[in-house]
Formats: sequence, structure tokens, C-alpha cells
Amino acid sequence: MIRKPLSQLKDKDLQLIRDDKIKDLALAHLAKYDSYRQAFVEYADAFGMVGKNGQFTPVRSVRLEYPLKVQRIGFGNRVRHIKTGGNHHVEIFSTSDKKGRIKWRGEVISTLHATQRRKDKLPLVSKNDSNGNPLVMALHINDMLLVDIEGQSTLCRVQKMSQKAAGNVVITLRKNSDASMDRATEINKSPESLRNINARQVYVDVLGTLKGLSNEQTHNRN
Repeated sequence: MIRKPLSQLKDKDLQLIRDDKIKDLALAHLAKYDSYRQAFVEYADAFGMVGKNGQFTPVRSVRLEYPLKVQRIGFGNRVRHIKTGGNHHVEIFSTSDKKGRIKWRGEVISTLHATQRRKDKLPLVSKNDSNGNPLVMALHINDMLLVDIEGQSTLCRVQKMSQKAAGNVVITLRKNSDASMDRATEINKSPESLRNINARQVYVDVLGTLKGLSNEQTHNRN
């Protein structure tokens, strides 16, 4: 369950409102307007509840109840169900096409998969993929990259990563100077797109100096 401002939701999110009374009021309020933005942004103060004393109170945020996908793990009295949606890191490998041209391919490792690797006493980061292709880098949330954008080296951080059903990996970056969560300023790249903008993994040491991350440091990360 999570609380969110109504102004940041979409019309389909109203079905997830936990309180049935507020949900019904919100749906009825939306029906009076031409768009969700008009109902809950432009005329947000018009939505609310009337108390027993007859006083109107605007409602600007609601609690949402999201359905969770869980997986059973463990045995015997250790059986438990965990949420499997989180990703631990993305591994990027150097491959080549039929013409011998270098290509970068990515594989997202879920937190559950990473936990299983640790349980099996395997490295959290694989040095090679299943075809023997070498690791280029492993990226975690908030890792830093230098990329070339419009002819300039730009420092970015990893905001998130995902892998679609078709296997396509998307890595979302944001400039290090950008503290917003505005989707308009996200930089979405595939592993191959990162190669095309000369992505290199970096870190800031205790003295504030920007340094490159060596292959050995990448392999040994937990």
C-alpha cells in the first residue's frame, strides 16, 4: 500500500484506491469533467468529502492498494512468500554479430536471482554470459556513468533498469545534476545504445575525485 497525490495519478489508478467511499467519490468526480487533469489538477479543490458536521474537506492524496506477485521460497518451517519485482543489477556483455561487429547485450538480474546465486555460493556478477561472452560492466541503481551527449562527457546515474518480455533491456539514466523525477528528463538506453554513446563506469573516491571502475572491481561487486 502506498499514499500518492491524486494529481500524480491516472484515471485507471482510481480503481486501486483502498477506501471504497473515496474511490466512488473520485470516480463520480472524474465523470463530471472532460479529462483526469481537469478533474484532479485544474479543479482539485472541488474534490473532497463532507463530514458529519457538514464541513467540506478537500482530498488531495489517497492510499492505493497494488496487487503483488509473490513467489514461494524455502522448505518446511522456512516457507515464505516474497515479492519478486525488484531488480538487483544489470549485466552487460560484449558480443558480436554475424559480420564480427561488436554489440553490447544486457541481462537484468532480479533480487531473487541474486539471492539464489549467493545461496549457491556463486558470484553475484557473472564474468561471462552463457555463450562465454565477456562482461563489460554490471550496473546497480545509483551507479555512475560517463556518457557522451551532444559531444560532451556527461555524468549520469542509473535510476532503474528493466527487461521486457521479449528480452529487451532498458536502462534509465538521469543526469547527476538532475534531482527531479520528471519523466521528460529521463535518458532511456539499451545496452547497445550505451556503447554508442561511449558509456564508461566511474565512481567518486573519498577525496571527491572521479575515477574509472576497473574490470576487477566490477567483477567483485556484491
